[in-house]
Amino acid sequence: MKLVLPTYRFLYGAFLAVILVGLLRRVPLGRTAGMSEGLVFWLLICTLVFGIFAAIAFHRVPAPVVWGGILLLCVLFAWYGWYSPAGPFVQHETHTFDPREATAEGNRYRLHADIGYGILVIWLISLPIIRSVFGRLKTDRA
Repeated sequence: MKLVLPTYRFLYGAFLAVILVGLLRRVPLGRTAGMSEGLVFWLLICTLVFGIFAAIAFHRVPAPVVWGGILLLCVLFAWYGWYSPAGPFVQHETHTFDPREATAEGNRYRLHADIGYGILVIWLISLPIIRSVFGRLKTDRA
């Protein structure tokens, strides 16, 4: 059990770091659609950094702060994934001119996007849940 929690924390932090690097490489720093989008984008970057810090500092950050930060991260991740111009869960192109095939392709893309988004949000919300479970186990042993 002593190896499981550090491994989880490392994987969680590494996952957020990969997303952070991907976001910083995908959107040029000076080019966003507008002031409000740029502000929300940088807020997303800050919550990703907070998530990495929360994974590293696990029990040092108060539980309500972790819950609030990760829930904000989930909300901003939903904004980025579905509503930003570079959103990865929105189909940006089709590969056919046939309307039936285009509809089928759009439906497949939406299904895959919904499943991928669901898995990612469950992974993001797992940090405060795991923290709560291990916090209870730690107090029960004391």
